[in-house]
Amino acid sequence: TNKKQKVQKVTFFDNKRAQNSAIVMAGLSVKCDKCVECLRTLEPNVLTVDDLTNAEQLFPTPEEVETFQAISEYDGELSLLRDVERNIYPFTKLKRGLQRVKI
Repeated sequence: TNKKQKVQKVTFFDNKRAQNSAIVMAGLSVKCDKCVECLRTLEPNVLTVDDLTNAEQLFPTPEEVETFQAISEYDGELSLLRDVERNIYPFTKLKRGLQRVKI
């Protein structure tokens, strides 16, 4: 029998945070990386008001940002992150992200 070994995904959000984030992501009209890019460039007319409201909920806390940084510095294997953490990761790279949402 050739069974593929299941790769253990790295998780650090608690289940409630992960589930709430997944629900919010499902409500976005664009993927998370596109949302971050639109916020970075302040591109008008791409994100809806609902997208901006939802994006605000996706920004990681300072503690979560530290964990993301530790993981990326440790081995750089972001592909090992669970989907929800991997999708939120781009928000950690956005400078003054919450302020950009409110513009």
